[in-house]
Amino acid sequence: MASERMELNNSLSNPADQARLLATTSPHSGDWLYALPLSGCGLRLDDRAVHIAVGLRLGTNICDPQQCPCGATVTPKGCTEHVE
Repeated sequence: MASERMELNNSLSNPADQARLLATTSPHSGDWLYALPLSGCGLRLDDRAVHIAVGLRLGTNICDPQQCPCGATVTPKGCTEHVE
């Protein structure tokens, strides 16, 4: 299994995709999916937050391309051209 993961990681040319694979295959990376949605404790994600979290985890498009209020370009994956 480790050799398959390394082979897959080596086939990815985008560093963001490599980081996503590493993050999603790390121990306990999916534990947040088992959290009970307890609103009183602040542990409930609304539908939009779940959409964004799952989209980031899978590397899918999460929004339309747009201009950030700061002037940076937001890509469909939610990335901006700058890091704060």
